[in-house]
Amino acid sequence: MEALNDNEVKAFHDDLEKYYEQIESINQKGELLLQSSAINLNDDNENRIEHLLETI
Repeated sequence: MEALNDNEVKAFHDDLEKYYEQIESINQKGELLLQSSAINLNDDNENRIEHLLETI
């Protein structure tokens, strides 16, 4: 197994941090989408978007 130097480890860590931030942003957008779809649907209707996300 090849050892990683400090610069490679830092670059890998920085990349992971960027991916984490992108995932957090996507999650926040998904939450807003769920909230807006719940507002737009009547209480007696099934929230189609929420149901779709639950099946994923």
